[in-house]
Amino acid sequence: LWRNDSEDALKVALKTRGGAELLHQFKWDSFPEKILLLAGWHEGRDGATPWRSAAMDEAFKQSKESPPANFPRDIKNAIKAGWIRNETPRTYVVTRTGWTKIGQALRDLAG
Repeated sequence: LWRNDSEDALKVALKTRGGAELLHQFKWDSFPEKILLLAGWHEGRDGATPWRSAAMDEAFKQSKESPPANFPRDIKNAIKAGWIRNETPRTYVVTRTGWTKIGQALRDLAG
């Protein structure tokens, strides 16, 4: 399913998993990466896009994970990496680059 890198296929692949399961499987340690993963999960579950930082707080909570202590810095780093972009000054979406990173990680999991 996720061999097809379309955003929709990736959203479906993420939607079928829980946030905690994804964080455990991906083993991404940095908060910018965790924000990317949970943002993709949020968007895949038909969460509102663009989303606000409160949506990420909720995604972290649902995933039994502590949210970043410094969200502004971590989201800035995710934006700098090209994974997330601002839609407005306070709202965000996953970029094509972000979806590509998620797709690659899913392919790596599938072996």
